This record gives sequence, structure tokens and C-alpha cells, in this order.
Amino acid sequence: MREGRLAEPIFKRSVMRQLKSVGKAADGIINLPEGALLSTAVCSYTINAKKSIWFVINAAVNKLAVTGATPMAIALSVFLPEELEEKDLKEMMCTVNETCTHLHIDVTDIDAEVSSAVKKPIFTVTAYGSVMPADLIKKGGAVAGQDIVVTKSIGLEGVALLSEEYEEKLLKRYTESFIYQAQSFANYASILREVAVAIPHGATAMHAI
Repeated sequence: MREGRLAEPIFKRSVMRQLKSVGKAADGIINLPEGALLSTAVCSYTINAKKSIWFVINAAVNKLAVTGATPMAIALSVFLPEELEEKDLKEMMCTVNETCTHLHIDVTDIDAEVSSAVKKPIFTVTAYGSVMPADLIKKGGAVAGQDIVVTKSIGLEGVALLSEEYEEKLLKRYTESFIYQAQSFANYASILREVAVAIPHGATAMHAI
């Protein structure tokens, strides 16, 4: 694709048409409950595999959720290499839509540009949510004597991404079922369920590892 801002026809057909999750938060407007605070979180990933997009969106939303906020929407900033084909962009946007639909969040805005300065797609996700002041959880809220609880398993994201990016090489040494099980770890990227359990049970500090 040509360097510079994404051409309007490409933007419309390969970005916006793939996003069914552009809903009530479109045009950059988010309605907050009365008295609520706006919570934000930002994450950036260099996209090496399709599931990288799934993980960067989940990472931003997870980072937001551990503040006690309810995730509502995301905004995307995308830098694409010149050699990327439009069909690949369309596939990426389908993954964005799939992820947002799974998380029940909207897309408020997207900025996309093709640049010779990048060799791989770079996605920056800003997540937005609301939290009432009394429900806000701060990073420094842990106190002596509390238990530290880790959910799921360490390394899920790395295993899922590597097993997808190097699937062809790994299949020469491991069985398909083993590799596909590793790839399925992407289904555990979200920690929203854990947060929903932790808050009413007295969590005073949380961190999305």
C-alpha cells in the first residue's frame, strides 16, 4: 500500500466495514454514568501473528479493569508497512472486531497510516472505562498480611503467540494437537472474570501480568 494516511476507499472497505463493534461509542463519544471517573489504559504491540491483535486489545482492557473500571470502548492507532496487502489489513480488522465483540466493547476511533519506517504492523490500543470513585482500586492498595493470588498460568500469551508464529516449524517436532492446544491459550487472555470475582471478595490491589 502507498505510504501516508490510509486512502479513504481502503479505509472504508477494509477497516470500517469489518468493524461491527463500532456502535454507541462511535465518533469518539462515551457516555459515563453520573459521578463516574474516566479510566484509561494504553498498550502497544508489534504484530507478528494474527492473535497479537487479540492480545493487545485484551492487554489494554485488562490493564483498565484492574483499576476497578468497567471497560466500555477502545481507540486504535495503526502503523502499517508499505508491503502489507489490503487483504491482510482486512483480516486484521476482522480480528479487532472479533475481539471487541467477545469483550462487549465498542471502537470509538481509528487512525491508520502506512509508513516506510515500520517493517511490521504496530497497533496501539487505548482502552476507556468508567469507575465510581468509591470503587477505584489503586496499584499501591496492597497491605502487609494479605494473600497474593495468581490466576491462570504464567506464560500463556507467549506460548500462544509463539505456537502460532512458528507453527510450521513446530509441527515438524510436535503433534498437531499439542500445537493447537498451545494456540488455544489465547482464549484465556482476558481477566475480566477474575476481576469480577476479586473485587467483591475484598481485593485492594490488582495487576494484569
